[in-house]
Amino acid sequence: MSNGFPTWWKHGQKVTTRSDGVLTLNIAPDAEYWLTNDEGKEVYVFSADIIGPVKSDTEGGSPMTALNKQALTDEAISQAFTGTNFGRDDLKNILAETVIDAAAGWRCGYTATTICTQLGLLTATGRASALGLRFVSEHVQRETKRLKDELEAAEKRIAELRDWNAGLAQESFTYQQKVAELESRTVVVKQFDDFQIVHYGGSEDYAKGYIDCQNNYNKALAAAGIGVKGE
Repeated sequence: MSNGFPTWWKHGQKVTTRSDGVLTLNIAPDAEYWLTNDEGKEVYVFSADIIGPVKSDTEGGSPMTALNKQALTDEAISQAFTGTNFGRDDLKNILAETVIDAAAGWRCGYTATTICTQLGLLTATGRASALGLRFVSEHVQRETKRLKDELEAAEKRIAELRDWNAGLAQESFTYQQKVAELESRTVVVKQFDDFQIVHYGGSEDYAKGYIDCQNNYNKALAAAGIGVKGE
């Protein structure tokens, strides 16, 4: 130890803290020091909360195990919840809510607190760790994006249905116009029966031929969408 600091007290040394996880030690030429996180931002930590240096694997330590966000896979989270019953399956929301409550100083449920501690989201003293805060930040961003995507998809579907309904309305209007047009295309045709034709001097054969022609004429008008009204 020199200048009142231990031998491991060196610029760039990774250190473990009680509430902020692993931070980087920065030492100025005048011996002034400060700690920064992975993003290079300064984090204020009491000297009493600095536990010690981060050991490498060759030194028999693996301090980043609990603080490595890569370990927070869906499988690991699901396994951490094995045997529990929260009455819901949105496990990441449960974790995020627990970390937020802990950061706010609110009382958290025992089971949720235990799980978050095991995953490194909370410290042993029940405070939100650096990993926990990062997890919440990323989770909120993912959820915001998911909800935004769902909203955009819903709005797109609504627009499609609106256009589809408008198309149906136009088709219905066109159909009604067509029906009205066809209904208006009705002709009045004097209809004769064979008795009348014979009565006016025609033969029975002539009457039969006339009636056949009259029926065919009526059928042709009907096929063209023209109504026939007898007189």
